[in-house]
Amino acid sequence: MSRALYPSICHDTDLTPDDFGDEINECCSEIQEACKGWGTDEKSLIKALARRNGEERAKIAVAYEQMFEKALSKVMDSEVGGDLGTALEFLAYPPHKAE
Repeated sequence: MSRALYPSICHDTDLTPDDFGDEINECCSEIQEACKGWGTDEKSLIKALARRNGEERAKIAVAYEQMFEKALSKVMDSEVGGDLGTALEFLAYPPHKAE
């Protein structure tokens, strides 16, 4: 018996953000808004990423890069420092890349 370690989306070759739905797009916009301007709204970033499962985070990472032309993991790295920044950076990677 084998177990699936990663969400099925991690094995898909065609990840077209148009099919992800409005909830994923709204989450990407919330992340962008939290990082906009002077300072970062860390609570909003935590709310946007930490409550998502692996499949949703994978979709968010792909959609964010498509919408804003920046890798979400790099945004987390530049916006948030310390242990929280490291945690958010790993949450911004799809599960198979975070490992």
